[in-house]
Amino acid sequence: MKQTIQDSAMGFVQSSAAQPAQGSSMRLVQGSIAELRQGSATQPTQGSSMRLVQSSDTEALLKIYEQYIDTPITFEYVLPSVTEFQNRIQHIFCDYPYLVYEEDGQVLGYAYAHRHMERAAYQWNVEAAIYLDKSICHKGIGTRLYQALFALLRLQGVRTVFSCVTLPNAASEGLHHSLGFAEAGVWRKSGYKGGRWHDVIWYELSLLPQEDGDDLLPPCSVHDLAPGLVRRILENA
Repeated sequence: MKQTIQDSAMGFVQSSAAQPAQGSSMRLVQGSIAELRQGSATQPTQGSSMRLVQSSDTEALLKIYEQYIDTPITFEYVLPSVTEFQNRIQHIFCDYPYLVYEEDGQVLGYAYAHRHMERAAYQWNVEAAIYLDKSICHKGIGTRLYQALFALLRLQGVRTVFSCVTLPNAASEGLHHSLGFAEAGVWRKSGYKGGRWHDVIWYELSLLPQEDGDDLLPPCSVHDLAPGLVRRILENA
């Protein structure tokens, strides 16, 4: 992931080496900002903010994840250590957005994307995940986090987002439908946890057109995006 998006004096304009093509770069930036502004009827809570993850967030994020470790929402059996969880964050954040939501300085949610599958032909796809402190569920925060995440992924050149949800989960199913995800299929009894087998549903969302051709460049790293552009997207989320 070596492309660069440059923050020029004329506005946010991508270099000729970046995805998408030069003629559509400004429209893509403006569209991402507009989508964030109008995509949710939920007004940001006073004192709330969204930002990129920091190493100091690890313990707070792990405490949120711990709220789900004894549920089928995650198929992990044992809560990872702080060190292991930090290593996971660092591995993902090398290339992809890892967003943190906080209110009055308290971390209350996070969302991230990681590579969906390892073969080269899959590099334009990601899998997204989101976890919220149970005190802020059903308040539109998940929508805001995902919209900001997808805006950044779109600017990176990611084409498709996949997401996996254990059934039943009315809140998560509703979130994905509201954001335009399509159901890609159900894997029956694919995970065993808590003494029973669970179905999972896969969702897919197209972020950019999937054109055929030999000149398609790979997605860039989130760290190759202009800091001012990233900041603007997060401020408008």
